[in-house]
Amino acid sequence: MSEFVRIIDPSGKTLRNDLYNSPPDVASYIIFKDGGLIKAKNGRTGQIEFSSSDAAAVIQYAVNKADGIIFIRNGSYDIASIITLRNDTIIVGEGRKTILNNTSEGFMIYIDQYTSNVRISNLKITSETSVNGIDCHGDNVIFDNLFLEKMAYAISMTAHVSCATVRDCLFTNGAGFSTAGSDVLISNNIFDESGIVTVSGGNNINFLSNVFINSFGRVDYQGAIHVDVVVTNINGVVIAHNLIRFTENPPHKQHGIVVSGEARNTRSTTNVIICNNIVDGGAFANSLKGIYLHGYSAEYLNVKNVLVEGNIVKRTTTGFGIANTDTAMFINNRLYDVTNPISMDDVSLNIVFKQNTGYITENSGTAIFSGDGTTDDFSIGAHGLAVTDPNRIVVKVSPISSDAIAASPCVGYVDPADNTKIRVKFARAPASGTDNVKIIWEAQAAS
Repeated sequence: MSEFVRIIDPSGKTLRNDLYNSPPDVASYIIFKDGGLIKAKNGRTGQIEFSSSDAAAVIQYAVNKADGIIFIRNGSYDIASIITLRNDTIIVGEGRKTILNNTSEGFMIYIDQYTSNVRISNLKITSETSVNGIDCHGDNVIFDNLFLEKMAYAISMTAHVSCATVRDCLFTNGAGFSTAGSDVLISNNIFDESGIVTVSGGNNINFLSNVFINSFGRVDYQGAIHVDVVVTNINGVVIAHNLIRFTENPPHKQHGIVVSGEARNTRSTTNVIICNNIVDGGAFANSLKGIYLHGYSAEYLNVKNVLVEGNIVKRTTTGFGIANTDTAMFINNRLYDVTNPISMDDVSLNIVFKQNTGYITENSGTAIFSGDGTTDDFSIGAHGLAVTDPNRIVVKVSPISSDAIAASPCVGYVDPADNTKIRVKFARAPASGTDNVKIIWEAQAAS
């Protein structure tokens, strides 16, 4: 049972609301502090079965014996050695005042690849040594309602992981996250001044409805969400409905979302959807690209099949960056207050931009001319596109007045004297008249 407990000062002002979680009705074991000892009580018999000053030993005892929930009461528990979980382990705390403090030099909790059906919930995991928290290799794991801080990788999931959920957690004070697993859901978390959040391999990985505030990488050119083929091929990533915001200048040159194949030329990142995210770079000097697709090289275009749709990118140096990418579509995105809307470097193939605000890639209109019986070539005017390379602009014209139709066929083209404008040429000079030559035109940027 959960209830809110209101903490007030003598004047009656509410200081905070804490969520208090009473123990489960039937816990297999209850861990609690009693003076200088940590004790494991059998939740069914009420017997104290094991006690020690070594918190890791007591929790390990409960893990080895439990056939249900292990409930850890409020208190700070120093964990000096690794705790190895087994099948069907459920560890639940009372909230942020249930603190597991890693005092070792390595990971604190280990879940091997043969372990499944594990849940860790409703407690705080921290470290005195800025090392790591949970080393997960297992299947069907849930990490929820955790407060994670001061660890390079608060949660690390290897390529053995399958069916994992990380939800409703707070990563802060440098706590990072990494996954190379498959069928992974990361949702409704807050990454507030966290460490790097990476995908280094795996299939069907989903970042949904998370908030990233000043989530910075450790070196230049990393992203708040950083996808790169370090461990295995990556196939199927959805990054949707996330907020990424910088409220201070990043310590390194930083992107918002990075999808990369830069780590390995023998592996690829494919089938990625990036949609309905907000990336706000804060107009800081080290805030570079909002969304960056970057393959290994011109020879190895190993970022493939990417859809970027419905995102808002603002106050970054560059809106979208594309390099060494094969097949990507940018649709219905909005760019605001960006110095350079698009940068395309090296070799990229089959890149399509459509209906993006702040980077016009298609335009159309009506043009009316007065024929004189001798002129067969007319200036339509500015095409209004974000690109001016005539090799990347397709112009289509259609005659709609009778005199324009009689003088057709007609073709549209980029004005060689001014690449910001387009013209139309008729097969023969239209007849003389006033406003008697009418066409409709379309101009579109090609990849």
